[in-house]
Amino acid sequence: MKKPIEELMASLTYLFSSIITTLSNKYILSNLGFKMQYLLVAAQSFTIVMGLLVLRGMRLIEFKLTNFRKWMIPSLLLTVMIFSGSKSLYYLPISLYTLFKNSSIVVVALLEQYLFEKRIGALSYLSFILMIISSYTGNSSDVILSIGYAWILINILSTTAYVLSLKVVVDMNSKAKTESVYYSNLISLPILTFLSIFFDEKDASVFGFKVFIWILISSLCAFFTSFSTAWTLNVLSSTALSMIGALNKSLGSFAGIFVLGEIINAQKILSLLLGSLASAIYSYDISFRKRS
Repeated sequence: MKKPIEELMASLTYLFSSIITTLSNKYILSNLGFKMQYLLVAAQSFTIVMGLLVLRGMRLIEFKLTNFRKWMIPSLLLTVMIFSGSKSLYYLPISLYTLFKNSSIVVVALLEQYLFEKRIGALSYLSFILMIISSYTGNSSDVILSIGYAWILINILSTTAYVLSLKVVVDMNSKAKTESVYYSNLISLPILTFLSIFFDEKDASVFGFKVFIWILISSLCAFFTSFSTAWTLNVLSSTALSMIGALNKSLGSFAGIFVLGEIINAQKILSLLLGSLASAIYSYDISFRKRS
């Protein structure tokens, strides 16, 4: 596959699968009243692991089953990232959740510059400033519980650590892409199962066919999101991945307003437009520097 085509396919897969995952998780947790958040994340991890084993058995993909230790750190970070994301979605409107997540882009870019000597252009810095302003603007128009801020902070830190650790561990070959998805979810599965058994709020009344279907949809989308994350890291950079995530978050914010019926006002629209502009500026800067 030609590199430009692969870059486009990886980016689009990550973009759309992550948007649908976020929307479906928000719908399950808020609209359907499903309180067992550990179980939801465990179901997603189980679906991903079993799906990869089936594809491996059909010889459609290849990966080793002996690299457990290699993926331990990224897997634990992924567990924290996914669960803190679910908690954040429960306490925050999806539009604000996605805007706050942009803060991880700034941290990733700065650390990537320091660790991997990736140069950051002036336009990129401008886009970072716009992201911060957009998050503040959106935040000022909503009443948020303090615990919501705590969970989104944990999510930002764990997302940053996960993306950078994945960048370090992933080798530049197709098997590593699959390994990263398989081991990250395999290692996190028993942890999430344990937490679900002892800490989830048990409520049998919320279980039903509709909830099951939505959990299945979110799990399948989580699979494509996990796989395309490693794929995008291989063909682009961790900062580029984060900025695609920023575009994802802007689109997801609009989708949350129109699909899930969240409250809309002038400040929130302004913050979303600023976030979208920041993503566009950064994308242009990356493209321009590549051509140069």
